Amino acid sequence: MLAEIVRAILEKILRDKLIMGLIIMMIVAVFVTGGQKDPNGARLFSKKYGAGQEADLPEEGGEQPGNANNMANHQAGGQNQMAGQNQKNGQSQQNGQSQQNAQVNTQPNSQPSPQPSPADAQVATEFIRWWLSKGMDYQQATADASHKEALSWIKPPATDAFVTLFWPAELAANIRSGRQVGNFQIATVSPLAINPDGSVPLRVTGVLVLQDTGYAPRSQPLELNFLVKKEAEGLRIINFYQQAGMISTSGQ
Repeated sequence: MLAEIVRAILEKILRDKLIMGLIIMMIVAVFVTGGQKDPNGARLFSKKYGAGQEADLPEEGGEQPGNANNMANHQAGGQNQMAGQNQKNGQSQQNGQSQQNAQVNTQPNSQPSPQPSPADAQVATEFIRWWLSKGMDYQQATADASHKEALSWIKPPATDAFVTLFWPAELAANIRSGRQVGNFQIATVSPLAINPDGSVPLRVTGVLVLQDTGYAPRSQPLELNFLVKKEAEGLRIINFYQQAGMISTSGQ
């Protein structure tokens, strides 16, 4: 029944040329309209991503086209490569700077060695004050022990110079026997400089008073010069001399 109806319709269409023309025009219109769909979108996409990519336009609400994804990945890869190159260049520059600093540090030190601080001069001053309390002790009860201790802090040839001037055999015998007694009164102890090797020259002024039994005391102003240096075992007197000459040991 249905086949007969369809056959009757087709026969009528084929006989009626007007109806057939309308059908053909409708088919042509459908094809023409489909070919002109969204020309603006194609042009925009072409400008953005390059010519020849209109076929990859996404539908509204859909995913990005495959070519767009590839281009985005290519741009991201280029940025990562540029960042890696910049980081590599920065590291190379930093390594070069470190090597340059290492070369500078390994060069011989041309700077002079640091000078001793002023505190060294103060320590040397206090040391000489203490040492004179031993080296210039002329009391019968303590003179021998004091001079023995004092001579342990002074080095040759300064030892011989000091013994010859201030602890000769005659004076030592007189002090031990009690025939003479004396003391040394310090006026000033002045550090003069700090030498490049760290030694400190000092000038001492004072008065030596000696008294023979039965005689009036005799006083003699003295100017003594010491050179003090800090060695491995501690401070030591490495040089000594007197400006005014040998002291007198007789009351006559």
